[in-house]
Amino acid sequence: MSSSLLSAVLLTTERLPAGVVEELAQAVERASTATSPQRLAEAVPQPDFRRTAEALALAWRLEPAVTSGELAAMLRAAAAARGAEEREGRVEVVLTGPSEPDAPARSTEAVVVDVVAGARQELLLVTYAAFRYAPLVDALKAACHRGVRTRVVVETLRGARGLLSSDPALAFAGVAGLELYHWPLERRPGTLPGRLHAKVVVADREVAFVTSANLTGSAIENNLECGLLVHGGPAPRRIAGHLVALIREGVLQPFPSEASGRSIHHERPEGPPQEVVPPPCPSS
Repeated sequence: MSSSLLSAVLLTTERLPAGVVEELAQAVERASTATSPQRLAEAVPQPDFRRTAEALALAWRLEPAVTSGELAAMLRAAAAARGAEEREGRVEVVLTGPSEPDAPARSTEAVVVDVVAGARQELLLVTYAAFRYAPLVDALKAACHRGVRTRVVVETLRGARGLLSSDPALAFAGVAGLELYHWPLERRPGTLPGRLHAKVVVADREVAFVTSANLTGSAIENNLECGLLVHGGPAPRRIAGHLVALIREGVLQPFPSEASGRSIHHERPEGPPQEVVPPPCPSS
């Protein structure tokens, strides 16, 4: 058996709900041999899910020696393994602001730095606003130094349309090896383009911190913020996969940097800044 059919089975159980996978397995059992993509897709009512079923059918046609019973068993085994994986995911509550002794939770400051410090291969950060925050910058520098691929996605002054007074990109200046991305206005749908408002940190597709807090000192240390830290399970992988796909498809694009490699400059809105941004640190 080739890896293509195995990959198709795993992709099917990743993309489809467990109930739909069971319906598909039953349809496979009703087929005595590898069936046409259209016939197998008929067992799946949703159009988006049908494409996944068709891909499975195409992979099965390339492996005619695999019986319908064997493929159905593969689908059910993969779905069961995925269900167990989802149940094993652990979630922690993360809070900033007034404390409550009866509801202990980890602090945003500790979690952001810990997630970055624990990354071994890949880091993805997304934030709307950002001011230079020394503990985070130091953790990012250390991650880049140990070879972690670090990608940060930030909102721009143009994208915020006057709601940001300081360029978020400047918060990450001087971090050697860090890749900085933005969401160009021309890639945003609608007559009134949306804003990049997500706040998330994902490490190695194994740990994800989804939070209301922007990557600013005030949000991390003082504001009333709430987030969830997810260890394991499919959520970190799905979030990272979505962000990487947006980068790969050009929806999120690298910042245009100066030829000298120094910090990136953007047009600033009128009015005084809400917080003083210190000058970029030299590359370490």
